[in-house]
Amino acid sequence: MTISEKDFDIINDREVRHRQTGATWATYRYENPEDTGSSLTESPGRAGEGHFPTAAELRPHAVALLRRLAGVGPAKGAPGPEGWT
Repeated sequence: MTISEKDFDIINDREVRHRQTGATWATYRYENPEDTGSSLTESPGRAGEGHFPTAAELRPHAVALLRRLAGVGPAKGAPGPEGWT
């Protein structure tokens, strides 16, 4: 099974959902200047059930899409969405 950016709905610039499974990933940025960075939350939906891809298979694609939406380059080793050079 090929997984691509087109398999995800963009909820907003910090949250994406896989269309088939309902698995959702969201990033939260820390507002405290002493604690910079962000965190990722994951709700697996139906990922891994039956013929659906697992959350582990979907996660790198969701993270790559979230990073693109945030204006950050791809994470090391993460797949880039189609057309992303």
